[in-house]
Amino acid sequence: MAEEIGHALAAYIILLLLCLGGIFITLLGLPGLWVMVLAALLYAWYTSFHYIGLWTIVILIIIAAIAELIEFLAGSRGAKKGRRQQPRRVGGTDRRVIRRVFF
Repeated sequence: MAEEIGHALAAYIILLLLCLGGIFITLLGLPGLWVMVLAALLYAWYTSFHYIGLWTIVILIIIAAIAELIEFLAGSRGAKKGRRQQPRRVGGTDRRVIRRVFF
């Protein structure tokens, strides 16, 4: 009994660390949301779906897919607005910087 609790606690701590890591890599622009979903899936599998059920995993995947869709649409909308403005960058370098260096 105590051994099962110890394994479940260790698995929970690993889940917590993976979720925190997912939040951190999201700040870096990497797909941390899917790392968190995968961590929850692995935790559910390891604990035989005792603490996290199959419906919870399905709902997590649906929420993650909706979040990715919203992020994609927001990014494409921002890119469309960016195209309307006068382009100021040439090869990733601001034209003002080029003018100051060479003129």
